[in-house]
Amino acid sequence: MSTCVSLFHHVRYGTDPWVNRDKHKRIFLRQHVSLTGHGAPSFTAAVEKLTLLTQDFDRFLEPKAWTGWTPTIEDKCCTLDANNWFYTLARSVPGAVDITFVKTTDPRGYLERAKDNDFIHTADNVVEYYQYDKGKNLYLEVDPRTFVNGDIVEAHLSFLMVKLSTKRQDDATDTSSLGKY
Repeated sequence: MSTCVSLFHHVRYGTDPWVNRDKHKRIFLRQHVSLTGHGAPSFTAAVEKLTLLTQDFDRFLEPKAWTGWTPTIEDKCCTLDANNWFYTLARSVPGAVDITFVKTTDPRGYLERAKDNDFIHTADNVVEYYQYDKGKNLYLEVDPRTFVNGDIVEAHLSFLMVKLSTKRQDDATDTSSLGKY
């Protein structure tokens, strides 16, 4: 199933000084992609199935154990937003292997230079982008900037659920301080 989507891929690049400001905020740097089906029936059906799937989580989790999920609505169309952090807090994954950022993700080396003993880039922080080659009948890894608005894409998303501490559970339900990305 393919759906024509608007695709937005954003990686925050800047000048080197942002790397050195408030180093603890680095943990929040992320890649972001938004997929919108512009009302296409196949995309709408996929979003409805995802919504039902996430509602099933409520049966297995304690109240306030997670914040829930709903699609974003933009221009009267459902949008799937996916994010992946660039860094992992090293102490949260003892023994994890720190890997180098690929040039397509970090062409200027800012993200690589921002790593230290506290923040590492692991295989779980990597987002892979592939393009189907009809002639070779296989998917080849490509630069994420290859994709533009209007491309037909296939997306594979996964959900990760991490149990929140009691204090974090209360904080998780208050989203008034969160910015829109």
